[in-house]
Amino acid sequence: MKDTLPEVGGEFTELFATRPGSDRVRMTCDVFDDAKALVAAGIRARYPDISAASLRVRMFDQLYFGDFDEASRTRIISALAD
Repeated sequence: MKDTLPEVGGEFTELFATRPGSDRVRMTCDVFDDAKALVAAGIRARYPDISAASLRVRMFDQLYFGDFDEASRTRIISALAD
């Protein structure tokens, strides 16, 4: 999804590129951490009594759906459910 005007996106890209590599990595990780927190909050809102293992599985499904073949997905979910 792209909800940013092209000129704003271009300015952001230029600004981002001027930052040191370590800052870019940290910023990217921070954004991903925020996204994971939002996903977890949404799941907890729908399933208030969800176990930690079930939360991990649902988060994996929401964050990585379509990124793995069925055998890999099954193996990963099995590991997350433990």
